[in-house]
Amino acid sequence: MSIGPSETSSTVDPALLSVDPALLSQISPTTVLQVGEALNRQIDDMRSALIGARTRRVDRCGADPISDLATPAFDRKFQQILETHAAHQDELEQVVRALRAVAESYQLNESDIERTFGAKESGET
Repeated sequence: MSIGPSETSSTVDPALLSVDPALLSQISPTTVLQVGEALNRQIDDMRSALIGARTRRVDRCGADPISDLATPAFDRKFQQILETHAAHQDELEQVVRALRAVAESYQLNESDIERTFGAKESGET
């Protein structure tokens, strides 16, 4: 599968990519690092927000008997929302790993790749 415009003839093994090819077709050698930086910032923001939110619970709204019944349901819904956002963060992390593979396929400067995506984790090739 060819990635990006005709600036390069590099291809990326589809097995490395678990993201929508249409999204990756918008990535080029000149934008891959910028997109990676933007997504990493979003992941960091999401991580911080989730860490803070996980320490919270929905408190009882009032002294009435309905609040006793409703509070656990609202808290369960709140926890489901947190799980949804955590799953989205995981998806973004997969995209960033795929972008790193794309950047490497473009044979960009390794120090630029490492500055954007961090050091390779043990086990990565």
